[in-house]
Amino acid sequence: MDTFPSPSSTTFSGVTSHGTVPVVVQSQATDDRFPCSEAQLEIWLASQQSEEANCAYNEISSLTFHGALDVDALKSAINRVMERHASLRCDFADDGRTVRIHDSVAPSIRFLDWSTTSQEQRERLTYQLIRDEGSEPFDLTTAPLIRFALQKFSDDHHKLTFTAHHLVMDGWSLSVFCHDLGAYYDQEIGVRPRQDLPPTDYRDFASAMKEYENSEQRQADESFWKQTYQGGIPNLDLPHQGRRQKLRTYAADRYDHTLPPHLIAKLKRVSAKSGCSLFGAMLAGFGAYVSRICGTNDLILGIPTAGQAATDLPDLIGHCVNTMPLRITVDDSLSFAEHLTTTRTAMLDALDHQRLSFGSLLRLLAPPRDPSRPPMVSVSFNVDPMIDTNQIGFSGLSVTPGIEPRAFENFDWFVNGVILNDDSIEMQVQYNRDLFTAEAMRFYLQGFEAFLDAAIESPLQPIGRCPVMSVPQRQAVIADWNDTSLDLPDTVTLHELFEAQANKSAARDAAEFQGRRLTYGELETKANQQARVLRNQGVQTGDLVGICVERSEQMLVHLYAILKAGAAYVPLDPAYPTDRLAYMCDHSGLTMIVTQSHLIDRVAQFNKPMVAFDQMTQQIAEQSPEPLGIAVAPDDLCYVIYTSGSTGKPKGVQVPHGAVVNFLMSMQQEPGFTPDDVLLAVTTLSFDISVLELFLPTVTGGKVVILDSVSAADGNALSDAIDRHAITVLQATPSTWRLLIQSRWSSHKALDRQADNVGQSDPPNTLKALCGGEPMPGEIVAPLLRHCDELWNMYGPTETTVWSAAYRITDENAPILIGKPIGNTQIYLLDSEGRETPPGCEGELHIGGAGVTRGYRNRLDLTDEKFIENRYRNPYADYVSDRLYRTGDIAKLRFDGQLEFVRRNDKQVKVRGFRIELGEIETHLKSHPLVAQNAVIVREDKPGDKRLVAYIVALDGQSIDTSRLREHLRQFVPPYMVPQHFISLPQMPLTNNGKVDHKSLPKPNELTDVRAVHDVRATEHSHSESYLMSLCTRLLEHTDVALDDIFLDVGGHSLLVMQIIATVERDKGFKFSPQDFLVNTLGQLTSKLEAATESKADERSAKQPDSQPDVPGVDRSADQDIEITQPKRSFASRFLSRWKAAVPTQEHTKDAAEQKGFWD
Repeated sequence: MDTFPSPSSTTFSGVTSHGTVPVVVQSQATDDRFPCSEAQLEIWLASQQSEEANCAYNEISSLTFHGALDVDALKSAINRVMERHASLRCDFADDGRTVRIHDSVAPSIRFLDWSTTSQEQRERLTYQLIRDEGSEPFDLTTAPLIRFALQKFSDDHHKLTFTAHHLVMDGWSLSVFCHDLGAYYDQEIGVRPRQDLPPTDYRDFASAMKEYENSEQRQADESFWKQTYQGGIPNLDLPHQGRRQKLRTYAADRYDHTLPPHLIAKLKRVSAKSGCSLFGAMLAGFGAYVSRICGTNDLILGIPTAGQAATDLPDLIGHCVNTMPLRITVDDSLSFAEHLTTTRTAMLDALDHQRLSFGSLLRLLAPPRDPSRPPMVSVSFNVDPMIDTNQIGFSGLSVTPGIEPRAFENFDWFVNGVILNDDSIEMQVQYNRDLFTAEAMRFYLQGFEAFLDAAIESPLQPIGRCPVMSVPQRQAVIADWNDTSLDLPDTVTLHELFEAQANKSAARDAAEFQGRRLTYGELETKANQQARVLRNQGVQTGDLVGICVERSEQMLVHLYAILKAGAAYVPLDPAYPTDRLAYMCDHSGLTMIVTQSHLIDRVAQFNKPMVAFDQMTQQIAEQSPEPLGIAVAPDDLCYVIYTSGSTGKPKGVQVPHGAVVNFLMSMQQEPGFTPDDVLLAVTTLSFDISVLELFLPTVTGGKVVILDSVSAADGNALSDAIDRHAITVLQATPSTWRLLIQSRWSSHKALDRQADNVGQSDPPNTLKALCGGEPMPGEIVAPLLRHCDELWNMYGPTETTVWSAAYRITDENAPILIGKPIGNTQIYLLDSEGRETPPGCEGELHIGGAGVTRGYRNRLDLTDEKFIENRYRNPYADYVSDRLYRTGDIAKLRFDGQLEFVRRNDKQVKVRGFRIELGEIETHLKSHPLVAQNAVIVREDKPGDKRLVAYIVALDGQSIDTSRLREHLRQFVPPYMVPQHFISLPQMPLTNNGKVDHKSLPKPNELTDVRAVHDVRATEHSHSESYLMSLCTRLLEHTDVALDDIFLDVGGHSLLVMQIIATVERDKGFKFSPQDFLVNTLGQLTSKLEAATESKADERSAKQPDSQPDVPGVDRSADQDIEITQPKRSFASRFLSRWKAAVPTQEHTKDAAEQKGFWD
């Protein structure tokens, strides 16, 4: 899909400067039929996939005329151009292998008189015309494969739009067409003598390519490309906004961006010093920019190369272009001048081997098949000068050529730079509109300009220092979208916030547990009294006090007492192993442990002073109820909470008062909490989200209902508590929300929603749901939206104080985001070198602001590693932290400033050149209803043979069919991410700290490999199953075919698919579509077949072979020219009916037909 260069006037003007007719190689073939070229067959195969795929090859161009256009002369000129070029009079036989040349074909020319319409109407009509032209597929069996539309805007303003299928016209051909059309037009109006230009014949090119097929040059080319991609084929993941579907889509739009003349002038000077062309310099710059935004230093860009130049056939119109997959390696430490040189070398080396067709290269390299994306090349890049309108004729007219946007596109991005007359370059980017937005393309093209400008302004600086965003873009990303300023109250500590609220709401209920209630006044009094006891027992300001108690309303009293005593609390969960608790006590340096009488014996072994308040009733009552007034600063610790550590030892996160106060004040604003709210606390104290549950209600004037640990793990008990206490806010992990959804809470709400059916009022949903602690699974979104008034996704690590971002979910079908930073918080996405990543691009999430904690207790080394210097000084921020916390989470920034969590940063692997996120596979496996636990790893039990292996622990010991797991995964991930082995385990091996012990996971073998059991191979098959499996087995020439196999994954390719389609239609009267074979297993195909043929089974039984269907030979009598007046039928009907009558033999397939199309 290349654009047309501007050939010299000598080549296309009809006569040379000496007045002689240019020499054209004469064809040696005389028959009106000839075998199509390999490149044509590749395009034909790709066009069969769907109407969209066919339309992706519609090339739409235009010539706009200002002046007195002679319409009749233009029509005659079009006819003469078609007479000269045989390709414009050709079509293709039913099987796509034969080109048929017609002696004469009447061109289709529509005349559209829009001279009476307004300018606005013309623009709208013209836009619609272009979209319609791009959306109307060509019938490849019916010539001509080009059509015209002439728009009249006024007597001196016309526009000729011509649409041709890529099978008969490439970018070079468009230029030839325009020059010839202008020359013939001038002859028709009499300004040049009438003289026919020598005819051209595509058979000359096809013959040259046929000679090449058996040449030493082809062998050398194959060796070069095998060497180039030795070790795997890199996969380019562009930063897309939409979700990539499991079947590739083609719908496209175009965004244009002009690089100014002064920039191009500087680029020319830099490239000249490096001995590089302008194209080479643009390619080097674009490759380096794409490398940055994709986060890879190894990428492929498709370069269109013109076959007319390679075969010395400059006047030829036809499909001669080839896509050359140029592998570019980008080293950020090189200067732009050095990068230019390395790119130029790679390009020149590749151009020496450009003639090997892209389809042949795909067969040679056999990249992993992924039906969701273009094979091997995601981005095509081209730069060409615009046609020189002074040399194409059309005397008396001002002519403006144009390349019109296509409605469908084969690549994710097709980047076409057109050099305009003012020496600027218009970057015309066709993009897949299901994946990218116009806003994103604008951003990236502006970013490319900024990158290129910086690179050529300082060509000796490392390209890694060049910005990938313009100054305004960077301002938006690092400052505008981090404008989270929030005023904080004068009180600066958590307990002072509570004291202020207690004074205002003394009589209101603050907390409740199992029917026992505490008012704000009671909670304040008891906390003050217990704080005095702690001080009397030796607790000093700044000390750490452990708290090891069961859940109750007294737990909240103890927490506030510790804080009022000037100390910080350290949660010690009674359910934790003794060794873990002992480590936490010793490592943190606890001064004292607050506990309960029934836990004294357990806590005593930690050798720390203890206070059991339930044994000190009299002593507490003797203390003054007034606040102690101990001075505590915002930087003083509020709590230290221990989380899992990679070394096997937990690490203690030190959280100061100022961070907690900021967090709570922000939560009051959003998601929002009022004095009228009642929150149900279900989380253990050792999990930091308990900070919100216990303290947000009590600093706001609301109420917290504390649930015991047993009830918190019981869905029905949770449901009862929500109803009994009229809960308005519940924060929980996805696991807890699943419990609720599966409980009677869900059915109770369903009954409520049915109330209207019996004339009763439907009670409103008043529950605000906060979900966090781990990524929210999609399957719980819909039920929560139905049952809750508001649903919020919460994100944040312990190291930045509970939650750092929040997002309200309102659409169950929309992506689940983590939202925007909370108050006085800044979030930056940085790449591995610490550089900001643009929106849409992945980066590690770094958090700054008031919530950043003081690092890890007694772990200065780990603190320095994870808490890095903050070099950002946000002008909007009231609170700027000295450090940023590196979360280890990979996220993307959307173009509205919202954040999207992608994965953890420690589970990325590379298999066969594809970057694979094991966490993504695990997430989707986890969503299967029968999977309790899973782990996915890469094994290389044989050198060079990397395989994905999934280990599964089934729910309640149930059995899981591997075909179901594969089918489940295929809904979400491409085939190369579906594990080769599934291992069933009774339980997952764990390390001492509770993580999966990957070293203990067993090798795949016949006893453990779920696939080895492979019930679908051993089962007795139905008639249709046997029929389809037998057909596939014969075509593939091997017997290892199972119902859970995808045909294209076990050796099938495009033409074999077409044989199956034709054979099944002949035998069964059912038409598969090519797309059916991209993602459906043979078992799923059989189900389609059985469903469609069940009603016809009796009448067809006599015709159906038992289990050995014949693969018919070619019936050449069916290859008759199709009448031009033949009525149009549906696209699928046209080619399938013809394939049914002309299916190639097995021998034919193995020879010329074993061509992998673009969709294999």
